[in-house]
Amino acid sequence: MINKTRFTLILLFFCCAMAQAATKTTQHDLSTEVFEDRRTIPNGGDFTLDSSKGKISLSQYKDKVVILLFGYLSCPDICPTAMKKIGTALKRIAMQEQEEVQVFFITLDPERDDIEHLDQFSAFFDKNIIALTGKSEEIRHVADLYGVTYSKVPSKTGSGYLINHSVASYILSPDNVIRYILSYDATPGDIVDVIHTLFKKSYQ
Repeated sequence: MINKTRFTLILLFFCCAMAQAATKTTQHDLSTEVFEDRRTIPNGGDFTLDSSKGKISLSQYKDKVVILLFGYLSCPDICPTAMKKIGTALKRIAMQEQEEVQVFFITLDPERDDIEHLDQFSAFFDKNIIALTGKSEEIRHVADLYGVTYSKVPSKTGSGYLINHSVASYILSPDNVIRYILSYDATPGDIVDVIHTLFKKSYQ
């Protein structure tokens, strides 16, 4: 379980990392919106996990654009940076559009990440981001659905462990089908463009 001091240190580390990253720019080519060969991407699919408000299923959020991000609270920089980009993207779209988007942060470290601190972490970037957790086997099942790879690795400090995991934002159309997979290099502007593109399409 992460105590308040540890959680504060995570956020402070994130702020320092963002200050260093501010001087760098990256270019990113968006994934193809319509995947002609569905075998080239994960199948995705419905799932049910735990939130602070009870069980939540992906299927409850049909008719919305859904963004899935997998990570963990002790992630030193990649997860906070990815969350910051999503939070920034949400602030750039109109309030009415925000109501048509739902972001989920799914922990890959359910043994250490309690829901209270997951909620605090998510709300730091945007109050509407929903944090999700579950039993280890449930998390593994959802990760497999979306092609997320992860494993525990010893910490270089010799205390505890880190999680080595793939990093991507999975953006689903309102029919809960994966339409975009954005890499870590995607910018907030890229995310906004994808959201607007999905708003313009009709999915049955």
